[in-house]
Amino acid sequence: MGLNLQGSTMFHLLLSSFLICSLVHLQQPAYAIKKPYIVYLGSHSHGPKPSSADMDFATTSHYNFLASVLGSHERAKEAIFYSYNRHINGFAALLEDDEAAEIKKNPKVVSVFLSQSHKVHTTRSWEFLGQERNGRVRADSAWVKGRFGQNVIIGSLDTGVWPESRSFRDDGYGPIPRKWRGGSKCELYSPRNRTLCNRKLLGAKTFYKGYQIKHGSLDHTSARDFAGHGTHILSTAGGNFVRKVSVLNNGNGTAKGGSPRARLAVYKVCWGSHGSERCTDEDLIYAFDQAIDDGVDILCVSLGSATPLHIDDWSMGGISIGSFHAVARGIVVVVPAGNDGPKLQTVFSVEPWIFTVAAGSIDREFSSNITRSNGQRFKGTSLAPNSSSQRNPFAFMKNAKTIIPVRPAPRVSAFSARGPNMIFPSILKPDLTAPGQDIIAAYSPVASPTGLDSDEAHFDYNILSGTSMACAHVSGIAGLLKNHHPNWSPAMIKSAIMTTASILDNTFRQILDQQDGRVATPFHYGAGFVRPNLAMDPGLVYDLSPSDYLNFLCFSRYEGVLLQVFNYNRPYRCPRSYKLEDFNYPSITLPFLGMKPVNVTRMVTNVGPPSTYTVNVKAPRGVKVVVLPRTLTFQRTNQKKSYMVILQASSLAQTSDPSFGELTWTDGKHKVRSPIVIPQYEKMAI
Repeated sequence: MGLNLQGSTMFHLLLSSFLICSLVHLQQPAYAIKKPYIVYLGSHSHGPKPSSADMDFATTSHYNFLASVLGSHERAKEAIFYSYNRHINGFAALLEDDEAAEIKKNPKVVSVFLSQSHKVHTTRSWEFLGQERNGRVRADSAWVKGRFGQNVIIGSLDTGVWPESRSFRDDGYGPIPRKWRGGSKCELYSPRNRTLCNRKLLGAKTFYKGYQIKHGSLDHTSARDFAGHGTHILSTAGGNFVRKVSVLNNGNGTAKGGSPRARLAVYKVCWGSHGSERCTDEDLIYAFDQAIDDGVDILCVSLGSATPLHIDDWSMGGISIGSFHAVARGIVVVVPAGNDGPKLQTVFSVEPWIFTVAAGSIDREFSSNITRSNGQRFKGTSLAPNSSSQRNPFAFMKNAKTIIPVRPAPRVSAFSARGPNMIFPSILKPDLTAPGQDIIAAYSPVASPTGLDSDEAHFDYNILSGTSMACAHVSGIAGLLKNHHPNWSPAMIKSAIMTTASILDNTFRQILDQQDGRVATPFHYGAGFVRPNLAMDPGLVYDLSPSDYLNFLCFSRYEGVLLQVFNYNRPYRCPRSYKLEDFNYPSITLPFLGMKPVNVTRMVTNVGPPSTYTVNVKAPRGVKVVVLPRTLTFQRTNQKKSYMVILQASSLAQTSDPSFGELTWTDGKHKVRSPIVIPQYEKMAI
């Protein structure tokens, strides 16, 4: 009995102890995972030129705001790792999901979102674009009219820069322009601690807190480019003339950028190596805020989402927010369409305020043949020297040859992302196509030229392909227009480049798709292939203001995103009525067209001398198009005139296939062309 009682007592004691321990464990708090969130509050009330006191006040307000949620200023200061206190209003902080949800309820908050990561997506190209003939600058070129981009400031958000490159020397440059407000900060480290920035390369700044939180600590935090991508982009957009450049003796010539006398500013937001570079939203927004404050004229943002974009995924992310504020301050923002072609519906950066660029080929090709031991030959593209896997090889490759001119050219690159725009269906994307294939430009000598760990070669100049290269070309061209027309808005510069683009190749036939050899469409090339010389004098332009972009968002399917954007601390009020098809874009896209007529209104601004323009229309298949009036007479420069386009599907439009046309205003000298795109027709009774 005694043993049984003792055993029973011991059992109850163990059971009680287990229950007590279990209750204690259940009552202990579970530590939620903190994630990097961005809290976007719109614009600041302090105006376009904030003082240090203004920025301090903004940061304090961010701490106070978060403290009201977290319970103390100490916790708020620990959580916030970026305060966007210059032009973009908001902050990046480590938050738990329920804390972020609580912040989202506040009526002062525009949006709260998890940070996303982004990835980084030329001797002959400028001659192909009409700036040179037989190695000499043409007198009628955009280079001459735009004074080679002299003193325009081009900023690049990318992997940094290799400052010792000949493309960035400042020989012959005058004093730093007064409009540069970025100071002398140059986060490029040299053995003797001397500055590596100069009168050409004005500044180099780093942004990495978001990357470290997501991807771990870094071996270095220098703005120096160890990947090569940023150096290539920057020199393509604004690098000096550098003679005797080639890659393995291919493509011999003079390397140069689109605005070769521009000043350059580097904002390193991408970290990693060998193709694993990533750039986080938190770092991007902070870099945008800094670049706006520094006084740049053009921003080349050669980045894209690391994940495919779906119709329900869009939100105001880092590039979208940063570019909106930059454009509102008069900065042209150029972004690549992405490298996810040749499938349709793959284009990135589809917001109407962004200049989205697709990639095309030029009239140069690096060709090499592989010959098998049985005599079979395979033609391909390579820069590698002659190779012949022994004495009796299975196959061997001959030395690469540079072939000029290639016809037909350009062609839309197979890798270039295509439309239609699934997020904003009434906006044609991409906007434009530019050279993006086999482009020679400056490179980082410590980076692998192929992106492979096993590749131990080192080049000062390298050949890269991608829509990033096309983006850099358009950034340089935008710099020329900014110099020639300093008072033009970003939309006017974009319009000039789009409406003067060509859809014909160098055989005067329609541009082809490299993927299948078929005729390309506006879903592939947007408005067409860029022609810089014509863009300098477009005749008419389509202008847009920041309020136009807000009105567009008010009546799009994403109206809730920006309804509460602060306009200098005043809530933006959407108009009572608005037609998306009347958004003054340089292209006309009607997502669904039926038998009921649709009226589209556009307004053009005359940027040339007094003149009379007449309209010519090539209607999309199965569509009736009427333009009223058919002539526009301008008595003075900067005069504005409106016209109406009436479109109606005919009984022949019994198909769901897209159709394309164009509308062109001409005065005999200028041709102002806009694509007309019908992605899909409404279902109609037979």
